[in-house]
Amino acid sequence: MKQPVSTGAVNRFKDIFKGDRKFYHAVFVLVLPIIVQNAITHFVNLLDNIMIGQVGTPQMSGVAIANQLILRLPCFLLGETS
Repeated sequence: MKQPVSTGAVNRFKDIFKGDRKFYHAVFVLVLPIIVQNAITHFVNLLDNIMIGQVGTPQMSGVAIANQLILRLPCFLLGETS
């Protein structure tokens, strides 16, 4: 009997990323605060856009430009420090 395609893909994924569970747990513990911080930053930017959207178009454009700069700054700093 032929196996479903998804089972083969899952097995290939497990074969490629086989490793020590302690290592993956340590990486996840390190990455989780970064994920949370990025989610909070994006949520605050979304709230800024919603609140300023009530005021007018020029103000909305200014907030959108500032949000783009705020989101690019950590990427730039990470590249400079690496």
